[in-house]
Amino acid sequence: METIQNFRDVGGCRTADGLLVRRRLLYRSASLAHASQADLKALSSLGIRTICDLRTYDERNEAPERAPRHAGVRTVHIPIRVNHHKDLSVISRLVWLLFGDGRRLDYEAVARESYREYVSDFCSEFGSVMRLASEAHNLPLLIHCTAGKDRTGFACSLIQRILGVPADVVMDDYLKSNDHLDRFREMTLHRLRFLKWFGISKQRILPLLEARRDYLEAAFDQICDVHGTVEDYVREGLGFTARDTRRLKGLLLESG
Repeated sequence: METIQNFRDVGGCRTADGLLVRRRLLYRSASLAHASQADLKALSSLGIRTICDLRTYDERNEAPERAPRHAGVRTVHIPIRVNHHKDLSVISRLVWLLFGDGRRLDYEAVARESYREYVSDFCSEFGSVMRLASEAHNLPLLIHCTAGKDRTGFACSLIQRILGVPADVVMDDYLKSNDHLDRFREMTLHRLRFLKWFGISKQRILPLLEARRDYLEAAFDQICDVHGTVEDYVREGLGFTARDTRRLKGLLLESG
């Protein structure tokens, strides 16, 4: 994609028992707000039926969704707003973190806490994402947020874990966001280049712009702390039944 960042197929991973996650059914990306006509045409060619937007209301108002115009495509808005997330633009939010009340925060710790909040505070929301992926009429499905690395990253990692993809493979796939967000990081750092005059280095900002191993680990540690296992979290927390799981696997797994 030329303007939609961090776009990729979630399929292609193997499960622990040798099955393959089907390609061309589940995709992930950053925001579609600035999608070019060429990229919208490319999305249309993939036959995407459902777009799941995890951004907050203010994020959507500031950067309205652009979606393919082919018949049948619909957008489902499932807003996820963690406690530290100020309803501001990315740049304004960073300025708040660096100069406002957020200046005293440990940004790595903030990110880890956000991932723990995904587990504890957004069961209904992530349960809804799982159900979208488990219903055939929603597929192919595209899940996105603003950068496509945190909210989207956790959602897609969780789906892969439910499907039986080993944890180390899920982690490697999650970290690929760092290879697909060069433009996002460069653009943000360029727009914030004035911060060096305030003694704020690029390294201080980077925790907010990257996917990191300990972030996703924090989410799955929270799952273990509260529910014991991923399976128990899926059943007790998300309300995703054994029948739902079988349906998800039937749709998204194949031998190969």
